[in-house]
Amino acid sequence: MVKTAKVSLKKLEFDPENPRIPRFSNEKDAINFLCNKEQILELAEDIAENGISPCEKFIVLQDREKYIVVEGNRRLIALKFLDNPNLAPERLSKKFSKYSASRKVLISSVECVIVSNRKEANHWIETKHSGQNKGKGVKPWDAIQKARYFPLNVNRFAYLLFNRLLEDVSQDYNISTVTRFISKPIFFKHTGIYYDKEEDKLVFLSPYEENSALDNFLKQFVRDILERELDSRSYNNKESIEQYFEELFEKFKLIEVYSKNDIRKSKNKKETKHSEKQCDLFINDTNKAEKYEKQKLSCYDEEIASQLNKLGYIKPISIYYSVKKLNADMDTPLLYIAFSCLFEGLTRSLERSDRESFDFFLKKHPLLTATFSNKSYIQDNTKDILKTLTKIREEANAAKHACFAAPLSYTQIISDMQTLKPLLMQLIAEVYEKEKKRNKKMVQSLLANTNKT
Repeated sequence: MVKTAKVSLKKLEFDPENPRIPRFSNEKDAINFLCNKEQILELAEDIAENGISPCEKFIVLQDREKYIVVEGNRRLIALKFLDNPNLAPERLSKKFSKYSASRKVLISSVECVIVSNRKEANHWIETKHSGQNKGKGVKPWDAIQKARYFPLNVNRFAYLLFNRLLEDVSQDYNISTVTRFISKPIFFKHTGIYYDKEEDKLVFLSPYEENSALDNFLKQFVRDILERELDSRSYNNKESIEQYFEELFEKFKLIEVYSKNDIRKSKNKKETKHSEKQCDLFINDTNKAEKYEKQKLSCYDEEIASQLNKLGYIKPISIYYSVKKLNADMDTPLLYIAFSCLFEGLTRSLERSDRESFDFFLKKHPLLTATFSNKSYIQDNTKDILKTLTKIREEANAAKHACFAAPLSYTQIISDMQTLKPLLMQLIAEVYEKEKKRNKKMVQSLLANTNKT
């Protein structure tokens, strides 16, 4: 039965039967061989910086007062040379001295597993050094798992993008292929999607949820990856990848509108802005720049207005019409009040009591689930929706009741209402259906009373 104990470095001895080295007549030659072939110096540098790995214990065989290290000889040599650089080969002693001086932790003893004989240790040594060994050994992470864990991984951008887009994040795909495609400049220039390494996050300069052309392009790209339409044999150079993208961009009417300057602007402002260029895709007349200047500071949305007109009640129509007249950068507090009133009125129609806020009411209402199942894009974040609803209520209350405090960020109110648009559309539709049923009941009741008379 094995046991564990902390053992002083001074009591640990190099194993002359180490399988990493051929037979040598003396220990010095064996250690020199390891230094030349087994990257002892690099290991020592890492130990000086980070300490010894807590994931691995030394396996030792007790020999009177000493312990022979049967597993962990590279670490043992690195530790002994850090402790006394003069023991290292002459050509390496200066570097070991440097790492020794910079050590963050002085290690004088290490955790060891003590075995009674070599046979007892063999199973664990074999398990570690013989690969996966039908599941008994260490199974290396695949490319997706590495990208999920390591922020600086070469496939991190691809992982974050597909983690956002996939309905089922457990689906298997070739992440290296995704990286090869989306790392090409043509992808960013048409989509405005990039990976911010400093903040380890995915950035959309134009939210794809609000851009059907971009949304449809991304769906097609995901399908092509999942169905193995894209591979390194068919698309083995920059030209073939660009040709694939150009055909898709033409199909979905996405033009080249972004540059590195847009990334700089986005980083300077510490928030993702809607790209003026991407909005130009939807404006085809000669006055597009002038129109967009008015549009970009507005929270008004024609689809929402149309849905409210269909509902037919003058109060919500009037409230929303006032939104069209308000300018986001000048009238931000009034916009928060207007949208708060809109949500209050619509949820009241769904029998919300006066005692509960509209955000608390919607949090429990099945409508929220319906909104997400009916979305045209692939994934959503319920928490973001609920947080934004609460923010609308709180900012409106601050605008109405606080002496001096008021919401003033026009980019925030625009972003908030874009986040809430799908929910608002579904809410209006729900009220419409409820009112239709109510009116039908009233008509049936009137007809019944008329027939009686």
